[in-house]
Amino acid sequence: MNKAVSTKIDQQTAWFERNMQKIARRLDERISSLIRELDSGGGHVLNTEENIQLWAQIYGSILEELSASGYTELVSRLNEKENDLLRTMKKSSVPGAVPLAFTQTSQSAIAAFNSLWNARIGNLGNDVARQIHAIIGDSIFGGTNISDLVKSVRIILDKQLVRYATTYVNTSRAKFIQMMQYEAARNYDGELFWIYEGPEDDVTRPVCREGTGMDVNAMFPNAPYFTEEERIEFESYSAPERTYNCRHSFMQITKEYYYDHVR
Repeated sequence: MNKAVSTKIDQQTAWFERNMQKIARRLDERISSLIRELDSGGGHVLNTEENIQLWAQIYGSILEELSASGYTELVSRLNEKENDLLRTMKKSSVPGAVPLAFTQTSQSAIAAFNSLWNARIGNLGNDVARQIHAIIGDSIFGGTNISDLVKSVRIILDKQLVRYATTYVNTSRAKFIQMMQYEAARNYDGELFWIYEGPEDDVTRPVCREGTGMDVNAMFPNAPYFTEEERIEFESYSAPERTYNCRHSFMQITKEYYYDHVR
C-alpha cells in the first residue's frame, strides 16, 4: 500500500489501541475488585470453599464486564471506518491504477471478511477471560500473593488483550485493502498486472524488500511490477513472513502502465 493508505491504517490502529487501553483499565479495576473479595490471609489467597464458589462465578463476571466496557462496540465502530480507507486508497492511487469496481458479490465478500475478523477479535476477548479465570483458580489452590495475582492479570490484559487485539486490527486493515483490490480485479475484463506497494525503509521485511525491488530476487526480476502469474507466485512465496502487520500490498495497474515500466 502507498504512504497515504499506510498512514490512514496507522491512525485507525492508534485510535483502536487508545480505546483498548481504556477498556483494559476498566477490566483491570473490575477484576482487581473481584480478587480482593476473595478470602485471604497474610496477603495470600486462601483455598476455601467460599473462594472456590466465587471463582466459579468470576468467568461470567469477566465476560459481562468485557461486554459492558464497550469491547464489542469498539470493533463495530472500527468497521465503520472502512469507507475512509477506501477513499484514501482511491485518492492516492498511482496514475496507472485500475479504478475499483464492485458488485453485489463483492459486498457479500466484505461482509464475510468483517465477520471473520470480528470473530477473531471477539474470540481473543473470550480467550483472555479464560486465561484470567484459570490464573485466579491456580492462585486459590496454590495460595498466591494477592499483589502478584493482580500484577499477573494486568500483564495479561496488556500483552494479550491490548497488544494482540491491536495486532489483529492492524492486520485486518491491511488485508481489507488487499481484498478490495482482489475483489475489483475479479470483475475486471482483461489481463491483470500489479504493483507491490509499501514503505521502503530500514524495517521493511526481507521478503517485502524483494517485492518492492529494494533487493533483487531472480524469481521476480521486474519487482515491484508483477504479472498475475508472478503475483500469485509471490503471494505463496511470501506468505509465511507476511501473516501479521505487513505494510505492503498489491495494487492493480493497467497493462500500459506495466509495460511503460518494464522493458
